[in-house]
Amino acid sequence: MRYKFLIIILLLSFTVCSQELTSVNYNKTPLEDVLKDIEVKYAVKFSFNTKLLKNQFITLNSDEIDLNSILEAITKQSRVSFKKITDRYYTIRANNSSISNLQELDEVLLTEYPTIGINKKSDGSISVSPDKLAILPGLIEPDVLQSLQILPGLQSPDETAAGLYIRGATPDQNLVLWDGIKMYYSGHFFGILSAFNPYVTNEVNLTKNGTRARYGNALSGVIDITSTPDVPKELKVGFGSNLTHADFYVKAPVTNKIGLVVSARRSFTDVFETITFSNFSDRVFQDIRSYIDENELNSSVDNTFYFADYTAKVIAELSPKDKLTFSTLYTNNDLDYEFRFEDDVETSRDKLDIKNRGASLTWNRRLNEKVSFRTEAFFSNFELDYSGEKTFFGFFEEGEKRNDIKEIGASIETNIKLNETHAINAGYQFSSNDVSYSLYSFQELFDLVPFEESLSLINNTHTLYSEYQYNSNKFEAIAGVRATNYSVADNMYLEPRLTLKTKLTNDIKLKAAFEAKTQAVSQVIEFQSSNLGFGLENQVWTLASGDSIPIQRSRQFSAGFEYQKNKWNIDVEAYYRNIKGITTNTRGFRDVSFFYTTGSTEAFGVDVLVNKKIGNYRTWIAYSFLNNDITIQELNFDTFEFNNDMTYPGNYDITHNFSWSHAYNFKNLEVSLGWRIRTGRPYTELESITSDEEFIFFNFGDVNEERLPTYHRLDFSSTYKFKFSKDGRWKGKVGVSVINLYDRENVLFRQFFLGDPLDDSNTPDYEVVQSDFFSFGITPNLVFRVEF
Repeated sequence: MRYKFLIIILLLSFTVCSQELTSVNYNKTPLEDVLKDIEVKYAVKFSFNTKLLKNQFITLNSDEIDLNSILEAITKQSRVSFKKITDRYYTIRANNSSISNLQELDEVLLTEYPTIGINKKSDGSISVSPDKLAILPGLIEPDVLQSLQILPGLQSPDETAAGLYIRGATPDQNLVLWDGIKMYYSGHFFGILSAFNPYVTNEVNLTKNGTRARYGNALSGVIDITSTPDVPKELKVGFGSNLTHADFYVKAPVTNKIGLVVSARRSFTDVFETITFSNFSDRVFQDIRSYIDENELNSSVDNTFYFADYTAKVIAELSPKDKLTFSTLYTNNDLDYEFRFEDDVETSRDKLDIKNRGASLTWNRRLNEKVSFRTEAFFSNFELDYSGEKTFFGFFEEGEKRNDIKEIGASIETNIKLNETHAINAGYQFSSNDVSYSLYSFQELFDLVPFEESLSLINNTHTLYSEYQYNSNKFEAIAGVRATNYSVADNMYLEPRLTLKTKLTNDIKLKAAFEAKTQAVSQVIEFQSSNLGFGLENQVWTLASGDSIPIQRSRQFSAGFEYQKNKWNIDVEAYYRNIKGITTNTRGFRDVSFFYTTGSTEAFGVDVLVNKKIGNYRTWIAYSFLNNDITIQELNFDTFEFNNDMTYPGNYDITHNFSWSHAYNFKNLEVSLGWRIRTGRPYTELESITSDEEFIFFNFGDVNEERLPTYHRLDFSSTYKFKFSKDGRWKGKVGVSVINLYDRENVLFRQFFLGDPLDDSNTPDYEVVQSDFFSFGITPNLVFRVEF
């Protein structure tokens, strides 16, 4: 039965058709000419002062685009904004929001990449607008991070929103920013949901390679999230709920020049349990000791968990040339998990509290039509606090973990637009990281003394950067460099960046990019809490500290082509990435059998995206090929020296990742269906457990030689929008989604444990116990929202 869904998808791909939309083709076209063309094509009229349009040019190419999307693109590329008077008449006025990007030459290259609300810019970055995003498979709300996973090159092997592996790099190697605040924890519910409210998120910019020079201190992708940028023109309120949480937001003009935006989200999972929360819990809490015993006789579980996030932003347009914004964010995840079994023969309790808070202050100053300045200061604080205890037949175990980051930073940037083809920018950045962690564990049955470890380091980072941008109709280039000094390394690192793109024909563009990056703050795995049976969040942030935890360095090359014709978009890009400075404690290693040593990773891959629109129906295929190898120094047990290199597949070497998605809208109804399939993760087989009179020996096979079964699932979602009032001011939305529609039991990872002796001898062999951790089962969700 499950494969009948695929037959339906095939039939839809070739049978669905509908009315076509208007195409546009503007290449540095004067804004006044663009407006005249729009008036003809869309039967609208604009009222404006011609002085506002002077020396402004638009580049936009799309086979099918609606009026709202084209006006939005013009607003982003120009110094004007639009106000709708009637369905036909619009007024145009000066747009102060363009202060921050006036001198940029960035222009939207591909719209609907691959669907409404996702566009690709000419610098290679991908822009996602949650408020305009079309429905996606399995999502009834535009989750900020999950929405990115429909793109090739981004994988989430553990089915979370926050656990994004971009081209073979680990999630801690991504740079995630919220209004300039660096985020060290970007998930809710242990990563299943993103920690950012999509209803106050204006734009998410994703960069996989060719990163702009202003971004640094992270090896992999950049996810730059910005909230509402402009003073609201009128009061706007929204609220709603799904089966895990409720939220509300308010966007209000305080005066004509000052605006306020606030939002709040909180789960209600600590009050009552829904089917969605229950299925999420089955997936998440497999990594907590005794969770599998919840339904066994004479056992009880008391699981209290909630998450919340709050944001506030003040926007002040001080003058036509000055804008000041102040933004704050607070997120929290709190768990209290208690287990009891058979008259307290076994009891355990785990408490975990994760907080992320931050604030930023930004001043944008436009000196004139060609020169602007941007000054920014931010504060970020991450706190993780864990405590656990257990009793088993009278023996006592306990553990604690603390991880804290306090970071402050400031930057200034100057942008100069030399003309319509050339632009330069340069800036200085400073940040200070105070990073600490402490670990404690004691097992009465095994330990004579408690295990204790702590580390506290401070790093000051100074960076100078500069960038040149060239953009003509035929050729585009961005060349930049960063020079960074980390106080913990007392060394200067140069990070060149280059992006090239040329038009081969009107339909085909060739592209290439290179970037070098460094990172001083990263995550390492700690095994103390997992040894006690608690398997969630078993990593801690730490600073580079000499040879034990070196500065990580990355180099990435990529090249490919883009094709756009007859409503077909094809994007193919091959890449090679090398990362040095990793250790066997770096996130991505899960095997505790290794001695500590250093190494490197190499990733080679190809990302392919193909999308097609037929009227109101859209379909797209995303495919990624990845070969990700880790090389470490191997221990010679005869000399106890590291003298040989050992290469094996990385723990997240997902060789093939394929997804096929579909979306159809009819008036106010949207429907989406998507199927994904990928190679199973590699793992190391525990072949046998033997013993002699003194020791027990765990005999492993070759590292990561085996693979889990192939992963696949089908997701569905649908929403319907309606109006409460005749004037359309009160709007509503209802929706339903189902994850894993045919209830596939996917294995996410596999572990092995010591079982019972297989004989009564003094040197017995032992049973190898296999433990599998499974994906979401069939998981429905509902949403209801109101906006006015």
